Amino acid sequence: MVDVWFDPDLPGISTMEHFREGRDGAGGLKNIAAALRDAKARNVVIDLCNEWDLHCSAFGMAGLQSVKDAIKKIDPARLVVVSARDEGQAVSFVKDYGFDAVTFHDPRDHAPGRSPHTNWATRTSPVVADLKERLAKSEAVAPIYLQEPSRFIRPGEHRSDTDEDPHRYGIALANARKAGAAAWTFHTLAGGDLSGTEPFSELLLPGELAVLDDLR
Repeated sequence: MVDVWFDPDLPGISTMEHFREGRDGAGGLKNIAAALRDAKARNVVIDLCNEWDLHCSAFGMAGLQSVKDAIKKIDPARLVVVSARDEGQAVSFVKDYGFDAVTFHDPRDHAPGRSPHTNWATRTSPVVADLKERLAKSEAVAPIYLQEPSRFIRPGEHRSDTDEDPHRYGIALANARKAGAAAWTFHTLAGGDLSGTEPFSELLLPGELAVLDDLR
């Protein structure tokens, strides 16, 4: 499965209507949804906004819900989600707004100064359990999608919430599966810009390739 996410806060998108409908016959989530439907690309999940609270709050949930509803009219079976960094909010997107999955950015607790016994990989199971409990209490039914776990640091970056150990990614995936998550993402910035001609595999770091080798 491929997660394709969008940012309605990019330059040139001035209104939610433009984000949803496109302009001059080009762009717009409705047109993208129709193109995916016609191409029979059933392996694509449309994420309307990555990290909703950071990038998309200006348009409001009602605006994003209108985009989701427009996509569903074109392609009722298309999976449409919104990314959340808060457990309660992730469940609310399903319960209150009708999105298709609890799409959660799980914690990265391996940063320096935090306990190695509660790092992001070993905490995957409790995170899934908490989300399932919140779903049950809300009487909502939806799959749980761990969308943005840790990733490798890219050249030139300076941050502490990345993980260079390929083995831990396998631990996280195994824990997600055991706990009952429906999906777990291999998170890499290599897919941030695919406008060149290099194969995707050549954009991955050596450690990222090692993760994929371990997961096969």
